[in-house]
Amino acid sequence: MAILSDIKSALERMDAALFQQMGDELLTTIYKPINIESRGTKEGQVKTLKGSPDTVFTMSDGKILIEYTTQSNRPKDQFVAKLKSDIDSCINIKKTRIPIDEIKEIVLVSNQRIAIDIQDNLRTYLLEQYPDIKLTIFSIDDIATKLRQVPRILQEYLGIVTFPNLVEIDSFIKRFSSTKFSYLTPINNPYFEIDAQPISKGLELLKANDFLIISGEPGMGKTRYAIEIAKAFSDMTGAEVLLLRKRIVI
Repeated sequence: MAILSDIKSALERMDAALFQQMGDELLTTIYKPINIESRGTKEGQVKTLKGSPDTVFTMSDGKILIEYTTQSNRPKDQFVAKLKSDIDSCINIKKTRIPIDEIKEIVLVSNQRIAIDIQDNLRTYLLEQYPDIKLTIFSIDDIATKLRQVPRILQEYLGIVTFPNLVEIDSFIKRFSSTKFSYLTPINNPYFEIDAQPISKGLELLKANDFLIISGEPGMGKTRYAIEIAKAFSDMTGAEVLLLRKRIVI
C-alpha cells in the first residue's frame, strides 16, 4: 500500500502541465462541475499556457476559478507573492473575462506545503476585497490525502497502486458504459425508482447488516440498484464507495 510520503514525493517531482491535468481530474471528482474550461494547458498536449485562471469550473450557482502552482526551492516571500498574484489574477476581469459577481470560489492548488498561517493570511487578503468569494487551498498534504481516495488517478498520473482492481464509483460507471461493453445493460442511463425496488429499503437493510446481497435475472438492474444504494449510504454517512471488480465495497 502506498503511504502519503510516497505520494508527496511523486507530487513534488511532477511536471507543471501534468500536475494541472491531474489536478483538474481530482477536483472534478470533488466539485462535479457542469462544465470545465482548462485554460492553463494546451489542448491535446502536455504543455502549459499563459493565462488566468488555469481552469474554470462552471457550477449551477456560479464559477470556480482554479490556479496551480508548482514552485519549489523558492524563498517563502516569493512563494507567498506568487499565491497572492494568482488571487489578483482571478479577480482581474481583464484577464479572466469573468464578471466578479459570477465568481463563487477561488481554488489555489500547489505541490508544495502551504503553512496554516499563510493560508489564513491569503483568505484575509481576499476577504478584505471580496467577502462573498470563498478561498479554498489545496497544498501537497491535502492533495496526497485526496489522491488516496481516487485509486485510478493515483495510478494513472503517479504510477502508485494502492488497492489492485479497486476503483471509485465514477470510474466504474464510465468503464462499463463504454462501447467496449455494449453487450451489457448500460449503467449510466437515468435511474427511475419503482415501488418494488426502493432505494430506501436497500439502504435500510445495509444499515442493519454488514453485507447486502442483491440477486435476480440478468439485465434487471442489479448493478445500478446497488450503485444507487451505495451512493445514498455514502451521502448519509460520508463513507467512501469503491468497487472491487463487479462488487461494491463500502
